[in-house]
Amino acid sequence: MPRRLYVVASARALVALLVFAAGCNLLGGPDYYIADNDYATTAVGSGGATGTSGGTGLTGTVTSGAEVVASSSGSGTHECDTSSCQEHLKDPACGDVLCIAAQCATVFKDKGSPCTDLAHPYCDGQGACVACTDKHPCDAASGPPFCSKNGTCVACLANVDCKGQPLLPFCATAIGACVACTNDDPCMKDGLVCLDFACKKSACKNGMKDGSESDIDCGGTCAPCGSGKWCGVGADCATGLCDSTTKVCICNDQGQCPSNQYCDVGKKACVNLKSGSAKCGNGYECESGKCSIGLSCWFSDCCQ
Repeated sequence: MPRRLYVVASARALVALLVFAAGCNLLGGPDYYIADNDYATTAVGSGGATGTSGGTGLTGTVTSGAEVVASSSGSGTHECDTSSCQEHLKDPACGDVLCIAAQCATVFKDKGSPCTDLAHPYCDGQGACVACTDKHPCDAASGPPFCSKNGTCVACLANVDCKGQPLLPFCATAIGACVACTNDDPCMKDGLVCLDFACKKSACKNGMKDGSESDIDCGGTCAPCGSGKWCGVGADCATGLCDSTTKVCICNDQGQCPSNQYCDVGKKACVNLKSGSAKCGNGYECESGKCSIGLSCWFSDCCQ
């Protein structure tokens, strides 16, 4: 069966590949490499290998039907340790590994070549066994009918494939399944958002501490938390301050709290404004904004 040879060279590659850090080790003898290859390609000889009498570093060419890739002078028998290159091949049934100029190289079988895995019976042309290819469709009678670009059989490739399913009208292409939603638009009429391809309450309004939240329905990607709520960093807090010891939101100055609260600096917390006649120390503690000489909040802006 025709195969295509991919080679990595030091300065330029005929086709780019991953190169194992240690490369393939030449274990002695003339530097020649055998390849089963139907396409003409050129590789550069590396000279005499370890334990030889030296080499000239010749250039050889692989042509259709030819086997010698590169050769040089030297003595002894040559071996190429390809075991360190195996990780570059996704599935042994879909190709081979070899060495060219002390570099890892792979020979991939053509797309559609048979694999021994019954669930993934075809090679994808890139060294892996897959369930289907563009020329080998999925068996719609026994499973998902469409072949994805990754060679897996899926329920849909586009929204049109989900017609006839009123509860699951959209195709989530990332998973190849028909779902209730892929964005918030279908859910907004019910005041919901799209989470995990289903219309649900916003994670920031579900009454639970989940996701990135630092406290229930606040912090993280949700709205910042009020003082006294749990936090991890200052950004979790409406005040911008998270106590590094207690890990709760705190305040240390006026203007950090909502309009109906003030910062109790001693407690490092935002508390509700005080009504008329309540004891006070400063006007910002009072609803009226005025604290009388007798240290009580004014009932209004004009009188005590």
